[in-house]
Amino acid sequence: WHELGIYDTPAIIDYILKETNHTKLIYIGFSQGCTQFFVMNSLKPEYNDKIITMKALAPAAFTAHMGGLLKPISSLVQLGR
Repeated sequence: WHELGIYDTPAIIDYILKETNHTKLIYIGFSQGCTQFFVMNSLKPEYNDKIITMKALAPAAFTAHMGGLLKPISSLVQLGR
């Protein structure tokens, strides 16, 4: 997923913007598409200017080593299942 987020997702975004003659787009990711976006957003912050908003549908994320408030909140999701 790392390479998809570094190379493929930015290339697809650039292609869509070029073909539609727009400067920004709305990104909708599902599962792996969310992870690809998170990788791109972390390692290529210049793409933030090309995204209006990102909608994450069923994001695939591993939170075992995550700190801050997200860790206790994520455990509540497990209780709700």
